[in-house]
Amino acid sequence: MSRFCAIRPGRRAGRLVLAAALAVSVPLAAQTTRIRPASEPLVFHLARVIDPGSARVIDDAFVEVDGGRILRVGPLAGATPPAGTRVIDWSAKVAIPGLIDTHAHLYGGLARSNGTQPFASRLWLSTGVTAVAVPGSADPDGDLALRQRINAGVVPGPRLFLSGEYLDMRPPAVSFAQPVDTPEEARRLVEHWASRGATAIKVYASMRGEVLRAAIQHAHDHDMRVAAHVGAVTWTEAVRLGIDGLFHGPLAMPEAHGGHIAPVTSLEAYAALKQRSADADLTAAPVREALRLAAEAGVVLTPTVVAAEVPNREAHRLADQQRFYSPAAWLELEKRLARPADPVDARLLAKMLEFVRVAHEAGCVLATGTDITPLTMLPGYALWREMELFAQAGLPPMAALRAATANGALALGRSDTLGAIRPGALADFVVLDADPLGDISRVRRVHRVVKGGVVYVPDDLVTPLAGRVE
Repeated sequence: MSRFCAIRPGRRAGRLVLAAALAVSVPLAAQTTRIRPASEPLVFHLARVIDPGSARVIDDAFVEVDGGRILRVGPLAGATPPAGTRVIDWSAKVAIPGLIDTHAHLYGGLARSNGTQPFASRLWLSTGVTAVAVPGSADPDGDLALRQRINAGVVPGPRLFLSGEYLDMRPPAVSFAQPVDTPEEARRLVEHWASRGATAIKVYASMRGEVLRAAIQHAHDHDMRVAAHVGAVTWTEAVRLGIDGLFHGPLAMPEAHGGHIAPVTSLEAYAALKQRSADADLTAAPVREALRLAAEAGVVLTPTVVAAEVPNREAHRLADQQRFYSPAAWLELEKRLARPADPVDARLLAKMLEFVRVAHEAGCVLATGTDITPLTMLPGYALWREMELFAQAGLPPMAALRAATANGALALGRSDTLGAIRPGALADFVVLDADPLGDISRVRRVHRVVKGGVVYVPDDLVTPLAGRVE
């Protein structure tokens, strides 16, 4: 029992419960009452608070929140709340910072639609993902509109950090990339997305030379992060040019491919890339040097292991997601699961896991990202799996949690406000039924999600999504 005047779970407790109810009980298409945090201070009593960035663990703890931010965190013993503060008694639960997906897209689907998929916002939030980086879009206007609706409190969802179009040189590797030929063209495109509220840019596989340098420098001049899927330049070159993040591990690491990766524009080319990546020597001197430089510079590496695992998945991993697919979509997914496995996929997954271990041992900053546009594993669920794969690669649970929280905040350039449970940070945290330090898979046992001081019930968030994924 809380030492403060507590509100037991299940009781209707003034504005907090009102805010939570407004956040989760409306249908997908219509929300007329804005989602807002409680207008009074709140204290959450927890069995344990875990802050992975500092490796601090507080037992029998409290988190005090007001105006969507954390005011105080500490042991409950001896703490005195302000008069009249409401206390939420979660004294059998464990809190971690809100999870962060540093590489997710809003386009996709089993039918490979290029339009923004707004249902992803509820799936992310229900699974404890409170911030998402969208590194490049096929429908930037749709992404911006969804972010505006989330920020206005019209629909529930995570904090979206957008990058606009893919920025690439000719020949662009994807049809919806924006090709640029000169440094000035790159600067103009950066200016365009900065003016529209992008917080980062994503440079793609053909970017190189002075055009790449100009894009990175101009983005930094606008306080934008720059992440890259490279191919025409090595990781070593990208780090020296000032890149902030690198994606996909050995799949997009030219040092593992003899120093260059040609743009992948066909299924045959991708099959060859997978083969070379699966055979990559991660002990080679150029690979080790690139990892050393990345660690020294604090470049965030997001390997997106789960995207490589998808062809190797067992059907039972998707059982808890079946309710979200339409019957026709689930039938299509079952057909895909029944296809013969490609032996290269298993070897590629093993190489991706080796990369995570080697990068961790080199002192690199690793973050969790998913990059599953076919939606053969759904948003949020894929991030849980990515954390489990980090643990499978040999990272201890605290390091896997750090990758999904504090390191994700670093990737976003928001370490001051996200990825932590500490005074001054935004009140974004996940309340779990069990301690993930004993088993990282316990991140799946989400009791409640708090974003900006608003409490969300996971099942209520996703009830409107049944049968909607195509």
